[in-house]
Amino acid sequence: MRHEQLDYLDEVIADVLDGNYFRTAGLSTGERLYVALGASDIGWLREMGYTVVQALGRLDYGDAAELVKRWRHVDRWSKRL
Repeated sequence: MRHEQLDYLDEVIADVLDGNYFRTAGLSTGERLYVALGASDIGWLREMGYTVVQALGRLDYGDAAELVKRWRHVDRWSKRL
C-alpha cells in the first residue's frame, strides 16, 4: 500500500480504538485486516474468518512491517494520532 493509504488506515485505526467502525465499511479485505491488527481487535478478525497469523500472512510483507513500525509502541487504549 502507498504511504498515504497507510496514513489513512492509521486514522481509521484511531477511530476503531474509540469504538467507531463507520470508516471501515468501504475498505478492502487487506485494509480491514491492517486496521483490525493495528487496533488489536481479535473479535473482528474472527468475524472476518482470520487468525492473527493468517491476517499477518495476508498482508504484504512491507505493509506488515510498516504496521509494526507504526503501532508497536502505542497503548491499545490510547489514540496514536
